[in-house]
Parts: sequence; C-alpha cells; structure tokens
Amino acid sequence: MLPEAFWLDNEHGVKGGIELGFMSTTTNRATAVQYMNQEKKTARMIFEIKMGMVDRGADLGWASQYDEKEILFAPLTGLEPQSVRVENGVLVVELRLSCNLHDQTLGQVVARMQASHVAFINTMIDSLRLGIYGLPPSVLEPLMQAKEKAQTEGEADRTFFNKPQNYMQVTQAALDANDACYAKLAMDDTWAAAKGDAATIAFGMRKAAEKCANEGRPKVAAALLVMAAQRAGVPQEHKDNVTHLLNASRRSVADLQPALEAAGLLLGTCGSEGMWKPTLVELCVRSGDRHMVARLAQLYGHQPSSLWHIQPLTEYADLPLDAYKEQPFFHQINSKFPGLQLISQEPYIFICQDFVSADECQKLINLFSFSVAKGKSATSEPQTERRTSTTVILNGDAEKEVAWLREKVAALVSVDTDQLQVTKTTRYEQGEFFRRHGDGVFGSEKKDWADRLLAGETAEQLSGPGEAAFLPNRFITVFLYLNDVVKGGRTTWKHNKNDLYDKVLPQMGKVLGKHIPESLSVRPQKTMELSVAPRRGMAVIHFPSTVKEYMCHPDPLAHHESEDAVDPKYILQQFIWSSRREEILEEVKRGFNVKTESIQRKNGFNVEMASIQEALYGPPTSYD
Repeated sequence: MLPEAFWLDNEHGVKGGIELGFMSTTTNRATAVQYMNQEKKTARMIFEIKMGMVDRGADLGWASQYDEKEILFAPLTGLEPQSVRVENGVLVVELRLSCNLHDQTLGQVVARMQASHVAFINTMIDSLRLGIYGLPPSVLEPLMQAKEKAQTEGEADRTFFNKPQNYMQVTQAALDANDACYAKLAMDDTWAAAKGDAATIAFGMRKAAEKCANEGRPKVAAALLVMAAQRAGVPQEHKDNVTHLLNASRRSVADLQPALEAAGLLLGTCGSEGMWKPTLVELCVRSGDRHMVARLAQLYGHQPSSLWHIQPLTEYADLPLDAYKEQPFFHQINSKFPGLQLISQEPYIFICQDFVSADECQKLINLFSFSVAKGKSATSEPQTERRTSTTVILNGDAEKEVAWLREKVAALVSVDTDQLQVTKTTRYEQGEFFRRHGDGVFGSEKKDWADRLLAGETAEQLSGPGEAAFLPNRFITVFLYLNDVVKGGRTTWKHNKNDLYDKVLPQMGKVLGKHIPESLSVRPQKTMELSVAPRRGMAVIHFPSTVKEYMCHPDPLAHHESEDAVDPKYILQQFIWSSRREEILEEVKRGFNVKTESIQRKNGFNVEMASIQEALYGPPTSYD
C-alpha cells in the first residue's frame, strides 16, 4: 500500500514520493507484468513512466543476463502521479519523473579530489585575474602550469589525488605556485608587458599593492609601491617632504628617494595603521633606516612608534643610524636586520632582539652542557684572577652543530663566514665574573704604531712592509644571551675620554690620505657607562677595533666586563676577524717581520702564532 501523500495533493498542490534506492524499470511491458504476477497479490499495479530529455535512466540492456531491457534510475528519483486507469484488472499509474541531477557519476566520484584541487587553483587564478587592474598575463604562468599538471595527472590516474600524501603534495605545489605569481608582481620586468601609459600602469601597481597588503603580503606590496613611484612619481607635496628629509639627513637621494616617496604617499593617503602597517615596515627596511621613515611619519602627523614589528627596548637608547653609516672607522653591519637597535655611539653598540628563538637557545645550552660533560672546558688556571667562568670551544663536530648560527651571525654583520673565529659558549655561576677587558689583539704593537703616528712620522715611514699597523684583528664581537637573568651578570661598558678618538683617528686619516667627513664628530663625551641585562635570544654587537683601512686599531672604549653573577648566566661569544681564516696567519707573519724584539718579549714568535691559531680553530693536538 502506498501512503495517502502519494495520491492526494498537499497544501502546495504536490503529491508523489521519492525512491530512496536504485529504481529498476523495463521498456518491455511483459517483463513488468511477469514480475507483478510473481507477487500473487489481489491488488495489482504497474507504474507507467515517460522519460524526458533530461529525466532519463541508464540503459542496462547490454548487461542484462535475461534480456530484460532494463532502464535503471539513480537513487532519490522523484515520482509524481499524473493519471490512473484500469486495464484488465491492473491499476496503471502514469508517473512524471524528476531525476536526481545532483549526484555525481562514478567517474566524477572517483575524480572528486582532483576536481576540488583544480577548483582550488581556479579560485587563486580568478583572485589574481579579477582582483588586479591591468594584470600582466605572465603573472599567472606558475598557476596555469600547476593547473595543467593537475589535469594531466588526473587523466593518467584518476585515483592519484585520492591518496592523502599526493593531495598534500599537489596542494603545497599549488600554494607555492600562487606565491610565485605574487613574487612576479614584485618584479619590474613583469610589468614591461602591461598595457597603458606610465600613469595607468602605476595605478595598476598601486591597486595590486592594496590587494597584497590586504592579503598579508607586505614585501610584495612595498615593492609594488616603490616601482609605482619610480614609474610615475608621486604628487609634489610628497616629493617635497622627502627632499626636505633627505637634505636634513645628508643621505643619498638616488638610493632612498623611491622608497621614501612611496612611504610618504602611503602615510598621506592611508595612514600608518590597519592593513598598511606591515607594508610601511617593509618600506622602512627598503629605506635602510627606520628612523628615516619615523621622521617622515611625524611630518604626516603619525606616531612613528606604531610602525615597527619589534618595538625598541625602552630601557636603552634607540639612536638614529646616520652618524654610524657616515663614519669610516668601524665596520658597517646589516642595518636592515629585523630587531636591530643602536643603543650607543661612543662606542657603537647594537642589540638585536629575538636573534634566535627560545628553543634554539636551549639547544645551545644543551650543547654546552654536553661538551662540559666531555671535559672540554677551555677556561685555564692563569685566567682566574680576571675570569672565573667556564668556557667551551665549539670546534670539530660541535662546530657543525652551530653552522646555522654562524651563517646567521655572518648575515647580521655582513661578513664572510670564514672571518668567524671558532664559536665559544660560557657559563657564569653565582659569584663568577669577567673583569674589564677588550676583545682586540696586538694592543701593544698597535699602540707603538699610533705613538709613532702622533710623533709625526710620515705615511711612507708608517706603511712599510711588515709593519705592525697591518696586523689583522678581531674587529667585531657578537655575543648572544642564552637565558634571562634577573640578578647580576650584566655586561657593562665604562670609559673616560680617550686619545684614540681625540687624536689618533683624525691624524690617521690625514697621514693615510683618507677623507674624514667634517660633519663626523669623533670626540667622545667625557665619560660613559652602559649596562646591558642578559635577555634570552638577544644579540649584542660591538667593535673591538677599527676596519683594515684604519689599521685594525683596538678601541679602548669597547672594553667591557661581565659583572659578578647572581643567577646562572649562559652566553655565546662570536669573535669576527678583519680577514678570512686562511689569510690571518699569513698577515700575522708579515706584520711581525720587523717586530722580532717585541715578539721575543712574549716568549717567541711561535707561541704567538700558536695562540692565534688556537683562537681561530680551537685547541689542536699539535701545531705545524
């Protein structure tokens, strides 16, 4: 018996039902009657169905064992009675079909994961094509290639995308292709094929930058804004602001103006908050000095402190880089490195927040503990009057464990990794210290040279072959705090006015024929004291000596000490030389050619060479 709802209209004028399973029918009336009679029921009924152009079943006659001329309909087929009649005692119900067109074919079901992957790629393509005005066609090439590959792989093996590992790989490949498309947006060559004049193309670049900023791609957005400024310029008021700023700072217009003009236009039209904030930070990086953009932000009435991802530590000074970049005496590190903060100019001292992560710090501490357990402490008995900490030299296999860190340090200070001395780690327990010291070497030899300089010797007399002035030196020190220290263990610099700044460096420039900018003041303040508290992951950079061009002269102002520890302190030290490792020993030999008397006072030349070699490579078993 069929329910009443099958026969009578409801309040919407609808009647009938839904077949939940497959519905088997036949085009042969005798076959239907035969199956009906098998039931041996008094009430007999046959459904008479007319197929349409769309509402059709599948002809399975080719697969029927009994030649039933079967037509099979998919599950969820709708059946709606149209009329009823009686023929030879049989109730014939004429039905209208509504086939379920939402279910997929078997082939579509198998290829469902492939279809979703291709749809994912199409979505990214449409996002770029429809979202960027005047999009150069070449931008889409990486995604189009990924789509073509997906379709090809699906034709070869319909089940390829159904394997989770494969689907993960192709999804990541599609995301990488999308990133590659955005990377192409940041290339000036990409826009060479764009249609329109310079103003039209620049408008497209700025709209693309807006999309990139909104999607969290500040580097691409910054590059697009700079290219737009280079291509079509910015309104005159923004140009005037930037020109005023550059003139006041005595900086190179050619290098900085496009990034600063782009930042000025952004500050003047969109402000410094919201989605544009990370893009402004990237423009700070491109301008080479966040203080430049900070001053520009102030011209537009914005708070410059809101621009930085990493806020400067307020317990230290946050000094502009102008004087440091202008001076010729000390090495120029990578001033664009994230988290860098200049906290002193006399001497130059930088800190870099979050240089390594907490997990990386712990791994370095574990490496120290493992080395100490192996009996590799490098602290010797004669040092205990001025130093009582425990130091481990990470050479040999341990050096491989810190190769990643050495590369990162080299990138921070803009040197070759071959200039890095062997890395050291040190632990300070309660009451341990390191009294005031400098990280430079050959202090007495360099002082002799400076005394002769001030006595009036000529450049020819001072620059002969084998002179101590040409000895190499440690000219950068990077140390890294591996744990937070609440009490004690601070690193402190203290000094009074010194002749190196007041007399030696200016006179050195004159004797060597080197120009020192008149705007650069090399006379330090009378006294200075700076104390830095250990903070996990923070690097500190200072300069024990001048650069090669100024004879690697040790800077007494860079002398520092580690205060008595209260809480345990772990620190990593990385000394960096003015030359590469393989060059240093030869330079030492050359520098001491005419200094045999001073070397003999140090118990012989071989001892001096051995100490340098040990500093560079760690304790060897023997020396050549």
